[in-house]
Amino acid sequence: MRVIGGSSGGQTLYAPRGNRVRPTPERVREALFNILAPIIEDATFLDAYAGVGAVGIEALSRGASLVDFIEADRGVINYLQRNLDRTGLRGRGRLFRQKVERFLRGWSDQDSPYEIVFADPPYDLDPSFVAAELRPLVGGLLVFQAAAPRGPEPRFEGYLVLDERIYNRTALYFLRPV
Repeated sequence: MRVIGGSSGGQTLYAPRGNRVRPTPERVREALFNILAPIIEDATFLDAYAGVGAVGIEALSRGASLVDFIEADRGVINYLQRNLDRTGLRGRGRLFRQKVERFLRGWSDQDSPYEIVFADPPYDLDPSFVAAELRPLVGGLLVFQAAAPRGPEPRFEGYLVLDERIYNRTALYFLRPV
């Protein structure tokens, strides 16, 4: 696994062996950042359920001004820290070692929402519920990664679905709050 483009393009990233995390595949990240290219420069970005940080690091590498990473797993966050160090991007990213639900409880109406929020929760969580919970954090765009639907599409109440892309078994939903 590696950073696809930007200032850290080509750098390899650390990840634990096995299925402890599910990093967003390179092909999906490349497509995602091709879509985000017009708006990523100087954007504030949240990588919720960050895992080893591949998506947030890609955002920093491509010019995001700040990326906040939320990851609860202590072992996994060590990989994220190593990846930020390896790419030289640690000073532009903030790590929150906690569950997303706890991060949300600490959120205030006075905090500025993020211009771009990327959420890749465990696939067994209900996408509609998670998107609704994240709503206070989204100032512009929510990119929601989920398993490609095998039945009815998820419903994202309070959002306009701008686009949907399917990459093998991975779905990306581009959502704007309404």
